Amino acid sequence: MKVVRKDRLQSESDKKQAVVERNVLALLAAEAEEDLPFIVRLHCAFQTSQRVYLVMDYASGGELFFHMKREQLMSEDVVRFYAGEIILALEFLHSNGILHRDLKPENVLLDPDGHVMLTDFGLAKENFFSGKAHSWCGTEDYMAPEVILKEGYDEAADWY
Repeated sequence: MKVVRKDRLQSESDKKQAVVERNVLALLAAEAEEDLPFIVRLHCAFQTSQRVYLVMDYASGGELFFHMKREQLMSEDVVRFYAGEIILALEFLHSNGILHRDLKPENVLLDPDGHVMLTDFGLAKENFFSGKAHSWCGTEDYMAPEVILKEGYDEAADWY
């Protein structure tokens, strides 16, 4: 469960990110017939006067980032396994007009069986089927050059 304190949503941008994340997760859940392909599923969202709650799949395997730090050097087979699942997740997102815009090991969770679950859609762009996005967002260490240079970008930025 993701819990966001409303008093931490200071700017309009912060508020928009919370709404976008809920909207994207709800759209993806509606689009998927059964399980989402390697994307965390939103089960419900609700709010109180002080907090917003997103009830999502539990990822008991933790963050991919943790496993990368612990292992330091992953085998080629393990890298292929994770890369394949991330590719399928991104293809599903892009086919539904969604740019993730903050793909990084900290936003790749692992389920109990070790399968990938993309998460954190607060910076996602909805209804993106063509053209270029121009918002400067993401985590600098993982941003595509065209995002950093403010040249406009499309789905390719998620693949960087």
